[in-house]
Amino acid sequence: MSLFLDLVRVSSVFSDEDLVKFAELVEKYRSGFKAISRNLYDRLSPLEQERFVTWFLKRWGKIDIIDKQERQAYDDVVARSHAVHGQEMIAGSKYLLRRYDDAGYDFSLLGYDWFSGVHDIHFDQYATSRFDVRPGDLIIDAGAFIGDTAVLFSAKTKGNCEVHAFELLDENIALMHRNLELNGLAGKVYVNRLALAQESGLELSIGITRLQASMSLMHAGDFKVNTITLDDYVKNRGLKRVDFIKFDIEGAEIHALEGARETIEKFRPRMALCLYHKWDDVLTIPKFLNSLSFSYDYEFKWVQLKLGTEAVILLTPKSGPSSVARAKDNAVQDVESAIQRILEAYHQKSSRLRELSSIRFEEIRKEGDAIVVLLGAEQIQTDQDRLLLIKRGADTQIALPLVRNAHQMMAVLPEVGAPLVGRWDVWLQVIRNGKVIAQHRVLGSNSSGLRYFFNERIGDHGASAYLTDSASSLALYVDEALRHEQVCADEAARIDFPRYLREQPLREDLVFFESFLGKAYAGNPRYIYEMLLKVRSDLNFVWAYHGDAVIPGNPQIVRRGSPEYLQLLAQAKYRINNIRFPVCGKKDETIYLQTWHGTPLKRLSYDIEVDGPEVQARDALYQESRHWSLLLSENPYSSEVLPRAFRYSGRVLEAGYPLTDVLAVPCSGRAERLEALGLPNDRRFILYAPTWRDDKAIAAWQHRFDLNLDLQLLAEGLPKGYTLLIKAHHLVSEKLDSVYLPDNVRDMSHIEDVNDLCVLADALVTDYSSVFFDFAVTGKPILFYCYDLDNYAAATRGLYLDMERDLPGPVVKTTEELVHHIADLESMARQYVDRYAAFQERFCSLSDGSASRRVVEEVFGKETYAC
Repeated sequence: MSLFLDLVRVSSVFSDEDLVKFAELVEKYRSGFKAISRNLYDRLSPLEQERFVTWFLKRWGKIDIIDKQERQAYDDVVARSHAVHGQEMIAGSKYLLRRYDDAGYDFSLLGYDWFSGVHDIHFDQYATSRFDVRPGDLIIDAGAFIGDTAVLFSAKTKGNCEVHAFELLDENIALMHRNLELNGLAGKVYVNRLALAQESGLELSIGITRLQASMSLMHAGDFKVNTITLDDYVKNRGLKRVDFIKFDIEGAEIHALEGARETIEKFRPRMALCLYHKWDDVLTIPKFLNSLSFSYDYEFKWVQLKLGTEAVILLTPKSGPSSVARAKDNAVQDVESAIQRILEAYHQKSSRLRELSSIRFEEIRKEGDAIVVLLGAEQIQTDQDRLLLIKRGADTQIALPLVRNAHQMMAVLPEVGAPLVGRWDVWLQVIRNGKVIAQHRVLGSNSSGLRYFFNERIGDHGASAYLTDSASSLALYVDEALRHEQVCADEAARIDFPRYLREQPLREDLVFFESFLGKAYAGNPRYIYEMLLKVRSDLNFVWAYHGDAVIPGNPQIVRRGSPEYLQLLAQAKYRINNIRFPVCGKKDETIYLQTWHGTPLKRLSYDIEVDGPEVQARDALYQESRHWSLLLSENPYSSEVLPRAFRYSGRVLEAGYPLTDVLAVPCSGRAERLEALGLPNDRRFILYAPTWRDDKAIAAWQHRFDLNLDLQLLAEGLPKGYTLLIKAHHLVSEKLDSVYLPDNVRDMSHIEDVNDLCVLADALVTDYSSVFFDFAVTGKPILFYCYDLDNYAAATRGLYLDMERDLPGPVVKTTEELVHHIADLESMARQYVDRYAAFQERFCSLSDGSASRRVVEEVFGKETYAC
């Protein structure tokens, strides 16, 4: 019980939020504290016990009591460990080379962009002053990953060890072989594609965990592996000893231990066992060790301060029989009663906190022209509390007094009208002694079967109430009456979408297109569609679109999210999109081509390490990606990055981007294009097309247009006869005021398809936008204006490529630098000719003017061209 008592001791400084987490942690481990203390915790030194408590709270309670200075020192080492010393391609994929001189080792490792080896190597995860590998050791390295520990163990023993490595993922094994070769160990490590388990000869179907390169026996999946016990492996190999065992095998440690019992009993090896994959590892692994006929000395080490992972127990065999200290029964009973009292106290605290955080409304009703929200009076402690309306996408809040009405508390909403238009989340504001001490969402239930269980017209406006999808919390929606009616009908149809999939017939000839959330006739979907117009007159086409462009071919146009849209989406044999649909699911026969919208420079989805709108939306994209039939890739690099970032394991169609077809050939009909865009025929053009900034949101998926550019200075520095065209990203909602633009600067943000500008541009200025990968097909100059490079790379999104080394043009941070390069584009282009050529070879090899044809053939069949 010593672990529990030490946890209680440190809990005295917990916040109310952490106390709730602590109560949940105690409840989860309540029956196991005695065993954890006896079999593991009591065997550690006082300093290790202190470390164990900090880790246990971080890993399993999500409670952080790590010393800030230690965390800062840890972060500094992690940052330094990512220094790159080169790169190498294996099977079309790029990997980064890192050296470890600063950790005291003369070796290199080739690995994934996120891998640095910081915990195994810099923090020496599997060693202490008393525990380590030794010269002459025969080592079992299970969870060998890319060979990092095999190389490390060899370096520590100066090559005097024999390593038997176990790894499952083919990509990891390829990297392991390369790393062994790089460090002079080729043929000196036994590499096994086997899973150590409790039984030999099984074929398991397992999955890939969130880290791309980890396999896990904890998760079912489609990846087939064969099992073997370590006992059988040792016999089959004829091994006469095993000196050191390292198990880091994604939650399968206990199974591998059971399959190694005979080996452990016979050879009594030192062991490093990971203890952090499963919540009950602290119970099952010590229990196994306690069942052996001999005892181990225990040490505990934890080095991963960010997430609470990478905790290990380091075991050195004792001489003599196994013995475990037993507490006297009366002492245990005394502690038990003390624990019961403490638990009850915490549960009372926790229960009260849960009550506060689980406020529920009882009714919403219309009284005259007013809307009334009723809460149970027993949920409200004092009349100081307020109902709080928080408007989404704005800083507006409205605090409403609660009035006691018999057994209920009542809040009357403001008059329904223009000031109330929008969506509002409903919260309870808890006030004590005149101060706001907490805010909690108002929750509820809805048995009506309708999305909007309250839906009324009040004057010229509609008002409705619903429960949010994410939290089942109360939200209000107010809008002009006709708009309100339309939105409510759309959302009702969205709820009915699964029924449409079941009941609506499949239409074999129907192709459903959407681009940029229905805002544009643009991107890959546009050019696939235009190819189909030429070769498949037998098909019917639907476009989800609410712009002003006239789409050729007279397709059926539907409004995104409308009942008609959802019914046609359910029926279509083919779907083509470059972001995502607002609903998930499809018929089994439906073919869904996800074209995406660019080769990524900036990190995507699950590769992003900084919170922001992309991170918040990635779960929804992940759910949709389960229904993709094909993911289109522009180049081999994208074929590697996109599936990993989206956690997509389906088919990738590496065929190039159809949108580049028009860029791969000389511009035709230039005069007509210029006239259609309202541009003069006697000018040359530089296109400025920056991306959006995740951290500049002004509403949901609407972002500020921060030029951070001295337009007057740039306009004065443009070469004679040039005009600057500015095209904002489609997620940027702010507009430039054309009245204040210099004469040789035009805002073209109203143009839906940036390609319509790229074909006319003589040079491109961008930042982190993927548009430059497409524009590079033209061979024309590209400049990168990255005024916020350091912040963007570290704190906004993160980047896949090295901006200074990998890009086909100069990277500048000031208007003055940009003007300098633009003044002599030809000279600048000559400086980057070799890098530009290498860039085109790497990223544009499939941009040959025939990508649309390849995609259409693959999705619709080669017989297409017989039509």
